[in-house]
Amino acid sequence: MVKEDLIINQKDYPEAKKNDIVEIYHAPPEEEHQRNKNKAEFEEEFPRLLLQIKSFANDLLQTRETVSVEQSIATAFGLQTYKNVTIRLVNPPDVALDSIELTFKDQYMGRSEMWRLKNSLVMKIFK
Repeated sequence: MVKEDLIINQKDYPEAKKNDIVEIYHAPPEEEHQRNKNKAEFEEEFPRLLLQIKSFANDLLQTRETVSVEQSIATAFGLQTYKNVTIRLVNPPDVALDSIELTFKDQYMGRSEMWRLKNSLVMKIFK
C-alpha cells in the first residue's frame, strides 16, 4: 500500500476532486484575533500547509478520519492530532512556485545528476 501525504474523505468534501490543491491550518483562537498582531505574526504562529489531493479515503477503504496528513508533514506545520483544522480549496496559479532552491549537505552531485533532478521536478506537481 502506498503511503499518501494527504487523504480526504470525499463525503465530507464533495466539491473536492483529485489533483485539487487544499490549504490546511489550525484557525487561531478568537482571542488571538482581538490582539494587535500583523499577518506575518499570525502565519508564523499558525502556519498553513498546501497539499495536492492524490486520493480519497473511500478509495483506500479508510472512512474513520475526515482528513489525514502524513505525520512528519503534520508535525513540521504544527498540525495537532485529532484537533479541528480549517480546509479550503485554493486556485493553483495563486500558489504556484516561480522558483525553488534546494540545498544538499555532504552530498556530491555532478551536472548530470542535477540535470536529472531538475527534469524530474519541473511541472510535476499539477500533473
